[in-house]
Amino acid sequence: MTLDSTIALITVQEVNDFLGIPAENQDEREKTIIEGLINSASQAIINYCQRKFIAAAISEIKNGDNTKCIYVQNRPIVSISSIKYWDGSAYVAHTGTYSYDATTGKIWFTDGNIFSEYEDYWQINYIYGYECDDVPSDLKLACIQMVALKKKLFDDNAHGVSSRTFPDQNISYSFDKMPDDVKQTLNYYRRVA
Repeated sequence: MTLDSTIALITVQEVNDFLGIPAENQDEREKTIIEGLINSASQAIINYCQRKFIAAAISEIKNGDNTKCIYVQNRPIVSISSIKYWDGSAYVAHTGTYSYDATTGKIWFTDGNIFSEYEDYWQINYIYGYECDDVPSDLKLACIQMVALKKKLFDDNAHGVSSRTFPDQNISYSFDKMPDDVKQTLNYYRRVA
């Protein structure tokens, strides 16, 4: 398995650094396992937050509300390639001037134009997200924590085991829940409808 650059929030090296694994001691099998765990943890974070984080181009259709601003669903905005409106047969480039707040996803006209109130009237073409190196450190740490937990379970041959009984103790494992401290971090990034 290789690292999926369209979703991976962290690198193998970041996991190795966190776990204290010297790169020269890592064989291909272990690297492949970590890549799979990174892909899996990154996808779990995407699913939980209901948004993607790695930079991608998107075309988003929006309703207007007769105001000079509109919000896109994905952030941070890296750049806007075009704003178009529906002329009855196709989306046509809007010639007005605009600005945006990358963090909030807010776009507004700076020349007095408004986003007219029609259903599916506006098409916003933009790039959003982070490059892997620019992913916020708390989001990276949440992903690393998930990978480290899964790797520990894998290394202890506990993956897929719900409990173990020993003469003097019983140990239960929980795999279906995201750790609370990870959820607490991710709640800041979670898209709320």
